[in-house]
Amino acid sequence: MIGNPPSNFTFLQQDNKDIIVDVIDGDTSGLPTTYSAIRKTLLLSDGSKIFVTERLEKNKIDYYHYDWVTASNQPILKFHSESHEHEDYQTATEPYHIHIPDPLNVGGNIRIANFHHKELQAILSMIRLYMLASQVKKE
Repeated sequence: MIGNPPSNFTFLQQDNKDIIVDVIDGDTSGLPTTYSAIRKTLLLSDGSKIFVTERLEKNKIDYYHYDWVTASNQPILKFHSESHEHEDYQTATEPYHIHIPDPLNVGGNIRIANFHHKELQAILSMIRLYMLASQVKKE
């Protein structure tokens, strides 16, 4: 969440060891973590990944991108906190929003409001529930 300290990946990995297989330094940019940006890739037990980018200002999160993708890097959901103030469409929770894939593949991503999943731990909890529900659906 904006204004919070950067995510603690040791704690996140320990608290989510049932779904996080590994934490790798670097995100989709190919750049490593620096003093102004945390960049990590979380490898998840179902083969999906979360690309984490937390931009820092005075050691607090200024904005973030938590992009959940398939093993082949196809977007599932993207949790973002940067403002789209110069665009016509604003979600009810700007700057917090979720990009969902466009089912028709004509306009890129669609933004929806993000009322509850604003911290990485909350997003990981939601993904865990999704994984558990998916297992039940397979039976």
